[in-house]
Amino acid sequence: MARGKIVFTPCVSRAVILPGDAYLSLEDESFNAGTGDLHVDAVLKVEADTPHREVLVAGKGNPHQSGGVGWQVFVDRDLTALGLRINDGQENPAVYLSDPDLFTLGEWFWASWALDRDGDPQIRFNGGLCGDGYLGYGEAGYGDYGYGGSPPPADYGGSLDNSLPLVAGQNAKISLAHLRVGLGQVWPDAWISREWCRLRYGLAPEVYDFLAL
Repeated sequence: MARGKIVFTPCVSRAVILPGDAYLSLEDESFNAGTGDLHVDAVLKVEADTPHREVLVAGKGNPHQSGGVGWQVFVDRDLTALGLRINDGQENPAVYLSDPDLFTLGEWFWASWALDRDGDPQIRFNGGLCGDGYLGYGEAGYGDYGYGGSPPPADYGGSLDNSLPLVAGQNAKISLAHLRVGLGQVWPDAWISREWCRLRYGLAPEVYDFLAL
C-alpha cells in the first residue's frame, strides 16, 4: 500500500532557506522505505557559493557509509547533476546519477527521484527524464568523482529501514519551496507531466491524494 507525506509545501513565493550551517531534521519513522518503491520530488535552488560539492536534498539513514542503511537524494554542485544513493547494509552503496549540466546554480528547478525496486530508478529534471539505470565506477566519466564501484542494484533488494531521522538540506546553501516523499509506489508518467504543467504555469493543484494514483 502506498504511503508518504508532503514534508512541506509553503505558500506561493515562500521557501525554506537554509544558509549552509542549518538543515531540517524530522524524527519520523514513516519515512522508512522498507523494501518498497520510493519517490521524492522537490522544488529547489542551490547557490553557487554552497560550501560542499554534494548537496543533500533529503535522506534517511547513512547509505554513504560502509555497511550503512537508508536512502539519499542529492545534487552534485560541480557536475550540476542529480543523484540517488541507497544501501541495505552492503560495503558500498548503489549510486545512480543523472546526466550532467542539467541546471544553473542560483536558479529554481524541479527535480524528482524514483526508485523502482523491481526495475530501474529514474531521475527527472523539470519533468523530463535525465537518467535511469545504474552507473558503475568509471562509466559515463563519473569514475573520477568517486561514484559507483558497487555491484548492480539487483543486489540491493533488502530493507532500507533505519532509526535515523529524515534530513533535508544538509551541507549546502539551498532553498526548498516544496519537498514531498512518497513510499510504496512510483508516480506514473501522466502524473509527472501534469504536475510539471502545474508548477510551470501556476495552475491550481487538483484535489486528489497524490498517494492514491
